[in-house]
Amino acid sequence: FAAAKYRTESDLAKMRQTLDKMEKDSKKPWLSLNDDLEFHLVIAQSGYNIFRSHILKNIFDLSDEHLQYVMGIMIGENSRILKLLDQHQKIFSAIKKKNSRLARSMMEEHLVWVEQKWKIFMQKKAENT
Repeated sequence: FAAAKYRTESDLAKMRQTLDKMEKDSKKPWLSLNDDLEFHLVIAQSGYNIFRSHILKNIFDLSDEHLQYVMGIMIGENSRILKLLDQHQKIFSAIKKKNSRLARSMMEEHLVWVEQKWKIFMQKKAENT
């Protein structure tokens, strides 16, 4: 997990800034999709692999409609927002400690959880159309 190995203090500050905004937003009835995506982009950029960063940005751009839908449902339940924030904080903590193994594990756990939610929400969307 390159971000844990190559991250700079500036990278950590950017991650912390997005987490702080997400934490503040978690007290409101919505969570900004842009903050979530920005957190993931900063992590990708912190690995200093331009190709990976570019691919991730393009995936986000191409998936915007679906991401907006999923985030719209995710924000409908505060426990999901808090779970998402907790996962992001654990990823940040591992990167800050330069613990590549833990950072990878936390990111994998987060992505599996998001994928499970994504599948449920997309199934519900298909049933409603």
